[in-house]
Amino acid sequence: MTAILPFTLFVFPALLEELFFRGVLIPRNVVDSGRKKTFKAIGLSTLAFVLWHPANALLLNGSAIPLFLDS
Repeated sequence: MTAILPFTLFVFPALLEELFFRGVLIPRNVVDSGRKKTFKAIGLSTLAFVLWHPANALLLNGSAIPLFLDS
């Protein structure tokens, strides 16, 4: 059980985030759609990625709140 702890705490969440924010939100063929749509898809994915972390802390992971609200 201890051997898989690093995987479940660090690797697995990071892979899921990348899969969703890069794999799902940015279509595979977006480059074929032109430069404007490519930058729009990348920008929206990045914005969602950035907003997800404080939202995750506030809604799901209360122990992380000080990381985002400490002034």
